[in-house]
Amino acid sequence: MASIERERVLAHVVKGISARPAQERSSLVRGFMGSALNLLPVGVRFGLLVSGVVCAFAVAHAQPAVQLEVRFSKPLAVFHYIRQLTPKARPNPYKAQFEASRFATAANLARLEAFGAIRTDYEYNYPDYPDGKIEGSTAYILKRNLIFASSLADFRTRSIVVIPSGDLSTMVSTLEAFTPVYDALIYEPSRATFERPPAPIIGETTFLGRLV
Repeated sequence: MASIERERVLAHVVKGISARPAQERSSLVRGFMGSALNLLPVGVRFGLLVSGVVCAFAVAHAQPAVQLEVRFSKPLAVFHYIRQLTPKARPNPYKAQFEASRFATAANLARLEAFGAIRTDYEYNYPDYPDGKIEGSTAYILKRNLIFASSLADFRTRSIVVIPSGDLSTMVSTLEAFTPVYDALIYEPSRATFERPPAPIIGETTFLGRLV
């Protein structure tokens, strides 16, 4: 009798959800599923769990192969390299190598000090979303622009008003000055490694998002 009563309650609730407008159904179904499962017998709940796992495997195997595109951005690499050389950066191999090189001139050291004083991580919120839910960062925008820009002039155009214009000019001029430094000390000595095609990722993904 108890099982018949549970089935009757479930049928009544499902019928009520089906009669609601389409925009309300998804939220109602999410709220209903948790309580509805508690009404089912243990054996039925276990069966649903097994069925869900099987379906997840089927969906994962039915999806098309994922193709990864690897893109090397020299402007972004130079940006990260310069950050390792600024006076605020902790001691590291890049900094030690630069300070011992012919590029450690007074002009370049002044550029590094000016670059280190630039604030790139302004954060902002979207007012139409709850506080803390959707946030943005100018640092992310600058890095994205470095990746997609066709040149430093294009990067400057893309990044206008992202940070103050004076800071942007200092950043671009420092990137221009240190690109030859990066080439001579980092890129050229390791050119074969940088230009080696990435090894293929062989395997298949499961519904857990893990390579097996």
